[in-house]
Amino acid sequence: MNKFLVLSAIAITLIGCTQKSSHSENNPANDSVQKYLALAENDSLDFKKRVQYNDKALSFIDLRRNDSLTIKNLYEISFKCHLFNQTKSLKKTAELIFKKAEKANDLAGLGYANRCLGLYYMSKSDNEKAIEHFFTAKKIFSSLKNKSYTNRVTLDILLTQSYACDYLGSNKTAFELLKNNDAKNDKRIKYFCFNITANNLSGLKLHSKAIEYYSKAEKNSINESQKYTIYNNISHEYINLKKHQDA
Repeated sequence: MNKFLVLSAIAITLIGCTQKSSHSENNPANDSVQKYLALAENDSLDFKKRVQYNDKALSFIDLRRNDSLTIKNLYEISFKCHLFNQTKSLKKTAELIFKKAEKANDLAGLGYANRCLGLYYMSKSDNEKAIEHFFTAKKIFSSLKNKSYTNRVTLDILLTQSYACDYLGSNKTAFELLKNNDAKNDKRIKYFCFNITANNLSGLKLHSKAIEYYSKAEKNSINESQKYTIYNNISHEYINLKKHQDA
């Protein structure tokens, strides 16, 4: 499997939208939104069913409202459109979030909108626009002292830089994130940063150095699937070094 496709899967797992919206209103419509969002989140269900549940969640949102809960729910729906590769729906919901957040003067909402727009442009390989939106989102979340979302968007940035073959820029972003106090104790972030750094080094044909960073990623893996991904990547580096027995 192409290493960048594997990396995308890792990124989806790591930087996904896992926080649940709080119930600021006790009403049946909001309960239905939360119910269908939870079903769409359940990766043990059939993929088509999950897409349908995400669409169902959207159908229960009162689009006349501009409150923070509505904006956050729209963000969760929009992010799942990204996970489900529904690029048209991703762009549509992202633009809707932007309009509502701008009208409500909701700074966090503008951060969500810019992140989703960045994901949309990344899916279209328009890396320049994607990074522009990601940096805007990062600036917003940093100003709000929201470390979790600041880290998530930083991961979006370094992944997009890698896709754009800005390997040195991507590694610089990864090292900056690894210096962050929160990231130092988060094995998931360390795994992702070391893995993508190794991919970048491989792109620079620094295969021995890539193996060194893949090994660091393996030490921070949290499941067997991640370990197998690393072993596969290391074997490819040994092949590039013509060390076929080691591969």
